[in-house]
Amino acid sequence: MQEHQFTWGIEALDTVLKPAIAPRSTILIAGNPGTGKTTLAATICYSNAVRGKPCLYITFHEEKERFIDQMKRFDMDFEELEMKNMFVYLRLPLVTTEDALSDMLTRITSSVERHGVRVVVVDSYTPLGKATLNDIKARTLLQNFFYNLAKTINGIVVLIAEVPIGQETIALGDIEFVTDTVILLKHRVVRGLIERTLEIRKARGAKITQAELPFSIVDKRGIVVIAPPLIERLKPPRIDIRVLLPCKSLMETIDHLHPGHYLYIVVPPDARGYNYVLKLISATILLNRLRTLIISYYWSPEEFTELLNEILEELGGYGACVKRGVDAEALRNTFRELVEVYSLNPASMSLEELYSHELAKIESYRPQLVVFDRTDVLSSIHGAVDMAKHFMYLRNQLLYLRHRDVLTVRIAALVDEGMYRRESSIADAVIRLEYREQGAIIKPYLYVWRSGRDPKILDPDLIHMCVAEMDRLICGEESGYTKRA
Repeated sequence: MQEHQFTWGIEALDTVLKPAIAPRSTILIAGNPGTGKTTLAATICYSNAVRGKPCLYITFHEEKERFIDQMKRFDMDFEELEMKNMFVYLRLPLVTTEDALSDMLTRITSSVERHGVRVVVVDSYTPLGKATLNDIKARTLLQNFFYNLAKTINGIVVLIAEVPIGQETIALGDIEFVTDTVILLKHRVVRGLIERTLEIRKARGAKITQAELPFSIVDKRGIVVIAPPLIERLKPPRIDIRVLLPCKSLMETIDHLHPGHYLYIVVPPDARGYNYVLKLISATILLNRLRTLIISYYWSPEEFTELLNEILEELGGYGACVKRGVDAEALRNTFRELVEVYSLNPASMSLEELYSHELAKIESYRPQLVVFDRTDVLSSIHGAVDMAKHFMYLRNQLLYLRHRDVLTVRIAALVDEGMYRRESSIADAVIRLEYREQGAIIKPYLYVWRSGRDPKILDPDLIHMCVAEMDRLICGEESGYTKRA
């Protein structure tokens, strides 16, 4: 980062509001109690301090030890920054007179000069604003001080303001008019679930097309803001890298997949054939050695891991694998190294919270493949209430993963034809498993197609051949899992 550049510490805000955090800027962060104002301000402070721009954090109430402990929850170690002289915590008494106000501003100026700070956070401006609300001279002195302070340090000043519960008005004189950027953090309860939004009320220098951005507060990450990806900035899929499927019949129809593509897999409403789908996914992971994150909306990590262990035993426990003397332990070890399982309950989170947790996990794990398991559970809960909103988040998520060259697989039981048609319309390839009655026997069929190509039906014989091919590919000598003499 260059000397003149500052960061919000949040990728989405650096994309949307980068010009608003330029040197010599004053930022006002307002909101009701508990909306995340301190966390956002601390993120700005911390992210710039670790990049070599010392931060002064001014407070009138909170003990330093408590602040430091709270921020460790979000992986912000202010104690370490303090030891490196990149962070200063200044607790000041509340002012009640003009002389006390003048003394306070003198102490702030002294601390700024002594430590060479480039970022100043005031948590919060509210008691100062209220103390000077009826004193025009004192209020003007206070506002001019912080406005000019940003220019003096050639950096940024962040002011936090409290907004009473149930209100959205910043009743602190005209402070919002003299700041360069005004952000209002809001939260509300919908169906018993918390929905958080970040409203951009003002941002000098930034071109704003979306005034409200959903966000969440996530452990180990802090503030996660959800900004829709801009299609014109997206990278095309990596056609130079092929993800092979472990079955000739599937390859003939789908050909191959690339990082950034989306494969949609559908099973019957009662989830029959689910194990076959997991076997296909497991074989694809092992064949291509894909670092994989599985996000399940139905199973716990322990339950899903047990399912995968059963699949591995099948891959390594019969037919071609037995004849070739598969090393089951090597197979399991490789799979454990490649795959991580993460579970989320859609009934316990709003879409914003759910999406934020998913993005945080994806960014921390950095997978090559993400498998969303039992997405029918998610769509039945949130899509049933607001399908347009649910589909908007799905589309943005797929664009986000495409931009990061991540192959996406979504597995769903077919409980909603409308959702099935919507997801199929934006998928690069679709595999749909159905069962048909043939006399007294019910047999499986696969409908397979790739966008822009003719579909193909795999009958029971082809499906059986496909399963045998998976065994040979995973358990053959070239796979590396067979025991050596």
